[in-house]
Amino acid sequence: MGRKRLSNISLKWQALQNKILKTDSGCWLWQGHTNAAGYGIVTCENMTDLPDNRGQVSVHKISYLYHYARLPKDKIILHDCDNTRCCNPEHLRAGTHLENSRDAQERGRLKGVNYIKEYG
Repeated sequence: MGRKRLSNISLKWQALQNKILKTDSGCWLWQGHTNAAGYGIVTCENMTDLPDNRGQVSVHKISYLYHYARLPKDKIILHDCDNTRCCNPEHLRAGTHLENSRDAQERGRLKGVNYIKEYG
């Protein structure tokens, strides 16, 4: 957490604070727009410090980048709490698609293609 924060991420994170509900469970729930999978999303066009920015970015990704500064290229952000709207950095960790699929399978959430069977 001691790394230099990226300026655009910092400004965006500060602007999102009024749409985050901090719950007794520890989850910080996004109260704004969500995508079809239930993840909080915001528009972030022309933000140079967001890799692969395509206009919409997940709120949990902004939270992770704000608090931890970098996400390795081969990693995605996993929710330890299984709540897609949660953006509490203590509930987020970097992991692989395979780790995400294993977590989903262990927790009974695996739907669609079995990534483990295909790739693991």
